[in-house]
Order: sequence, then C-alpha cells, then structure tokens
Amino acid sequence: MPIGPDRPPAQLSVTVQPDGNLTRFVAVGEIDTSTAEQFKQSLDAALDQHPATLCVDLAGVTFLDSTGIGALAHALHRAAQDHVRLTVAKTPAGTSGTRSQRPADAVD
Repeated sequence: MPIGPDRPPAQLSVTVQPDGNLTRFVAVGEIDTSTAEQFKQSLDAALDQHPATLCVDLAGVTFLDSTGIGALAHALHRAAQDHVRLTVAKTPAGTSGTRSQRPADAVD
C-alpha cells in the first residue's frame, strides 16, 4: 500500500441490515484517519435504532488502523450504556471462518 501523496484516498461503504432483534452492520473498504469519523457516525446511527444485538461485520475491511479501533471502542462503550449487545465478526456468515492475514483479524 503506497504511503504519501501518491496513495489514493481511502474508501469505505457501510450497509445496515436490520433483521428482527439483530442488526448487521457491514463495513467494506478501509478504516483509517480519513474514514474513521464516517465509520463512527454510522455506528452511532445504527445504535440509535436500539437493536437488541448489533453485529459489526468487518469481513470486507481491507485496512483497519488505530482510529478505526477507537471508533469500535466508542461503539462498544455506547452499546453497553444503551444495553445493546455488540459483536464483531470478521468472516461472512456461513463460511468456515478460515483465518486471514488482514489487520481486521486483530479485532475478535
């Protein structure tokens, strides 16, 4: 991944999929200093809906830096205050859970 002015800007897309008591929050792309605020605000918006469980799916995240981990920590704290169960997934549902070598693996 190039570093510096030649590096293309990070891109992140988020999809929220409510399904009864479970809401899946699917992030795809990079979570770094340029996208962490979008990630945090999207997590807050999902928590505003008061799901029983919010599953943050990071299977499509290709890069996760400390600002992204900070946004996850913020969401975990907020979820605890709001009595929402927050889980973090790194493999798509229905897969074997094969380990990969992505930075998102650090968040279990």
